[in-house]
Amino acid sequence: MIKINIVADTFVKGFGAYTAYTNNMESAKGFKNIALFPNKFLNNGMDMVHVHGVSVYGLKHVLSRERPVIFSYHLTPFEARFIHFNSIIQRMINTFIKRSSCIVAPSPFCRNLIKKHTDKPVAIISNGVQVKKFKIDKKKGKLFREEFGIGDKPIVFSVGMPIEKKGLSEFVRLADKFKGVSFVWVGRNFPHLKDRTPVEKLRKKYPNVIFTGRIQDITSIYSAGDILIFPSIHEIQGIPILEAAACKKPIVVRDISAYHHWLYHNKNCLKFKNRADDCIRKLLEDKNLRRRLVNNAYRTAKMHDISVIRKSYKKLYESCAAGDFEAVDKINSSFLDKK
Repeated sequence: MIKINIVADTFVKGFGAYTAYTNNMESAKGFKNIALFPNKFLNNGMDMVHVHGVSVYGLKHVLSRERPVIFSYHLTPFEARFIHFNSIIQRMINTFIKRSSCIVAPSPFCRNLIKKHTDKPVAIISNGVQVKKFKIDKKKGKLFREEFGIGDKPIVFSVGMPIEKKGLSEFVRLADKFKGVSFVWVGRNFPHLKDRTPVEKLRKKYPNVIFTGRIQDITSIYSAGDILIFPSIHEIQGIPILEAAACKKPIVVRDISAYHHWLYHNKNCLKFKNRADDCIRKLLEDKNLRRRLVNNAYRTAKMHDISVIRKSYKKLYESCAAGDFEAVDKINSSFLDKK
């Protein structure tokens, strides 16, 4: 039996790193020869440690070098710029990379970023999505609309921290353009962020914009919403995209490198360079376009389902236990993402 201490600080709930951690835990259920033990302070009896994201708690395990350490990379130096004490965070990222036995990247784009700074083995394993969990529930959708007084208006929504890195200015600009549509942003600000947005001012300036903060059941917005727009200027994968795809919601994204080779314009999403006006207009008006995009996007979601990434995690843990890090470097769950 391979015993693994899998670590993620609980204070990061609401971040993609924590979602990836929970998907990792779910994907490992049913392993016969591998057992995951969440957030053990000591590594007694453990064969290795798997740390999700940069944190002080995870740093303890990385520095101890008691066991082989797997580091799941969720925060790039670019993203660290938006956090207070970013120089410290960047030094921590470098330490995690340097001290880990191997690294997990959620996309080929992310792997390429990491490989610029290290020759450590890097496996590509998607953050994943629980397709069975992310299904449209009409009752939840109705309750969500009632709670926020939306009625029958179309909802264009986004999920994540309401900050400029996530494309907030494009989101509210679109709201000003499409005044008959409700624009809903789900996600909260965090005190460690540099560019915390004064959402109260934005509420007054854009009356058709709703900021919900963090909500208890994330599937309620996917049930209520009509179009996901994810205008982020930098991502290493984009978990809300996979969640929306699983719920068969049409997706609009900015055309950035992280989406190359798995998101395709006019096939499973619509992409924009600078402004998303045409994308939103087309999706509001063309039912056939929506149907085609969501059917293809759903196939993409199934390629990233936890039942699929489970195989990659199994290979990762078995290879690390055997000390075969050359095999780790060849793991690539993204090979299914074909046009």
